[in-house]
Amino acid sequence: MLDALLSHVRLFNEMKVDSFKDVIATSCSDSLQRINKADILEALAFKCGIETARLQAAAASIEGIQAKMSRDLLRPEQIDKDLISLGLQPEKAVFLKEFLIGRYSGPAEATDSLSSPATITAGQLIDMEWKFGVAAASSELDRLGSTFVQLKLKVSNPDGSIENLNMELSLSQFYNLMHQLEKAKASLDYITV
Repeated sequence: MLDALLSHVRLFNEMKVDSFKDVIATSCSDSLQRINKADILEALAFKCGIETARLQAAAASIEGIQAKMSRDLLRPEQIDKDLISLGLQPEKAVFLKEFLIGRYSGPAEATDSLSSPATITAGQLIDMEWKFGVAAASSELDRLGSTFVQLKLKVSNPDGSIENLNMELSLSQFYNLMHQLEKAKASLDYITV
């Protein structure tokens, strides 16, 4: 596995920065179907003069990093240092870190403001509905039988308006959400004691 990762790092180093950024954006896109990703990666491979299979494997390693971040198994602050130690060019490592941090934490300004003692205003949860489900039909074979949770949140915004928020989470994303909510509750309990 380490040999494969080192091979992917060498491949990324061979690429121009713009092409590397395109690969990262394509690999991490949730809105693209797997078939579209493959087509885009094939075009990028042709443009860069790289074998398509090598680029697809390297893109899959980026998807793996993204998946580990979404499950809190990988700290985004450490990504660039780890990739640089594996030989990735610093400019590309920093780009990847900032891209993923922006994707999971919002813009850098937002994370900076969270660390300052500013007040955060959020809507109040009025009602919540949830459903567990199993995908029985899908255009993608690997999604068949996958479990998911649908949440419908009714939130009262600070301006007094009421908003319905709908979301669908995979089971692992749902457990991650529950873990984050438990941590928040524990922090609030600690503060109010």
